[in-house]
Amino acid sequence: MGYWQEVSDVLKKGVDLAVDNLKESAETLSKKTKEGTIAAKVKTRLFLKQRELHDVMADLGDAVYDVYKEKKDIYADEKVQEMIAKADGIIEECRAISAEANTKDEAEG
Repeated sequence: MGYWQEVSDVLKKGVDLAVDNLKESAETLSKKTKEGTIAAKVKTRLFLKQRELHDVMADLGDAVYDVYKEKKDIYADEKVQEMIAKADGIIEECRAISAEANTKDEAEG
């Protein structure tokens, strides 16, 4: 085998290694991008639920204040009870979303 043939073989091996590394890097980048997108979607869902909870809690505060001003029983007021139940439901949804995110993190990690 001549000198130039050896140089050619070494160059081909180098190019093959570079192509393999590039493919692996592209696959890793694709996987990380997908994971980031999923995490962003979960965080968005959680954020929106938390905003909904914030609004319900503000409405609950208004309802409690109105009942208090009228010197009625806050615990017996139907509107207050409905809002408390709604807030509890949203809190459970937030917990479920968080648990889902943690489960995905553990499965991927």
